[in-house]
Amino acid sequence: MEKIAAGYSALMTFTPYTERNPYGTFDQYQTISSSSEYANLSLEELRLEDYKHGRTEDPRPINVFPNMNREGHFSFDLLRGPGIEICVGVSSSSAHTSTHDVWCLPRRLISHFSPFLKAAHERDFKERQESRIKLPEDDARVFDLFVQWMYYGEYAIASAFAESQRPGDRVSIHARCWTLGDKLLCTDFKNYAMGHLHRQHTTAFPRRPVTTQDVNYACENSVANSKLRKFYFAFVIEHFDNLDRLQGSTEEWDEVWLAHADLRLLLLQNLRTAVEERATVGNDTDYFDRYDALVASSEEHSQGTITHPSV
Repeated sequence: MEKIAAGYSALMTFTPYTERNPYGTFDQYQTISSSSEYANLSLEELRLEDYKHGRTEDPRPINVFPNMNREGHFSFDLLRGPGIEICVGVSSSSAHTSTHDVWCLPRRLISHFSPFLKAAHERDFKERQESRIKLPEDDARVFDLFVQWMYYGEYAIASAFAESQRPGDRVSIHARCWTLGDKLLCTDFKNYAMGHLHRQHTTAFPRRPVTTQDVNYACENSVANSKLRKFYFAFVIEHFDNLDRLQGSTEEWDEVWLAHADLRLLLLQNLRTAVEERATVGNDTDYFDRYDALVASSEEHSQGTITHPSV
């Protein structure tokens, strides 16, 4: 208890404790008592020592706009200057349209985070002339999460989102965020969404099973060898015989194999491999994109059109 009495707990930077479980995946613990420094203490003992020393609040300053203070960003300068209207989703007459389908956002802000949106309002496109960017094929609810992330460095999925999902829609919201980040050429947002997607299926409690819709969505909305495909392919291959981790009937999965030959071949190769050498799902960072790869994509998008290529 001496370390705690001396203020050690207040100065320690908390990081989640991660360990590999017998099934080859990783479990992550979000409590300070899981770390080695406090393994022999209960949460009540830690709280009592903090109260004895007058530590009733987190002494660290609260960063309201974490994205605004990251290296290479321009702080509140991103919020200055003219704005532009961004219309997301289908017309308001549709029953599936979000109430937040029109945004007026600072041009500097969207230009900093998205080369796609930057090209739309800076180059000689219709969007620049009308001072309006239209994204009719995108989900307004997902774009809402992107706006949250630009301002706060994170997004929160409200229960209202789940209630507004279309019947039968079993695609992970984080996968949808990843594809939006891919379209907007925003690497950081893609990696943030991938981190959530990875935890959702591997370490979260309860863990979300992967569905046939998840796999089909990844294949239909990302290019071959994308990190989204690689994650889902690795997950399906590792947990192919686990009904708790893969959701869907035999007929539904058979349609997946027929539609996506690359996944079928990887699965067959893995089944012919020794058990101890079979592929497993990697860490979340194994499925992060590098910025360099997105620079080349940005140049391709800026030549002649801003339309995202269909896959």
